Amino acid sequence: MTKWTDIHWYTILILAVGIVISAAIGAIIQAAISAARNKKPAIGRRVDLSPTFEDTVGASRESNPLTISDGNTQYKYNQLHIAQIELANQGTQDFDKFELGIALDKDDVAVYIEAQLPSRHHHLEQLTSPTFDDPKSNLDFILHPLNRGDAYALRVLILTPEGKQKPGKINFSSPLPVRFTDLSKVGEIVEEAASRASLALGPLSISFNK
Repeated sequence: MTKWTDIHWYTILILAVGIVISAAIGAIIQAAISAARNKKPAIGRRVDLSPTFEDTVGASRESNPLTISDGNTQYKYNQLHIAQIELANQGTQDFDKFELGIALDKDDVAVYIEAQLPSRHHHLEQLTSPTFDDPKSNLDFILHPLNRGDAYALRVLILTPEGKQKPGKINFSSPLPVRFTDLSKVGEIVEEAASRASLALGPLSISFNK
């Protein structure tokens, strides 16, 4: 039988080092698992701004008032822009109900929103409904649902103050534990949703005054 006194000191050292290394590896693995569990789901967002509405529809770049009619009233603007917004769930978590907030830059206001949905089984609820008579800077929505791989597209008409060449930064927020990331390249689902956005802008008629 091997006695304790027969165990060389370096054997004890090797055993001690092995225990320390095993404990460290265990801690690293545990930390990695914990970090993965606590990592917030990624919601990709992309904003494409047209400098002027005229640039988008190919009209004259001269400073001519733009007339938009909703069938009852005509509205004339000089500083009207289109923001094409795409939102996609790039994470692995499904959301039956996703609350989304969009904040426009200071002095920028939205007057019209057109939504494009992934399918007929999806619904976008507008908690804030801007109109030409009641523009809004803060827009709130609920997306039903926002499952992994789902993508929604919004087309927003934005008014900017006199002298401001284009809308400022658009910020996104949600009370849910998510992180917003850039959609550097439009994915297949998002591209399909964006391609369905009509330049006719739903029920509105558009004309340029010469």
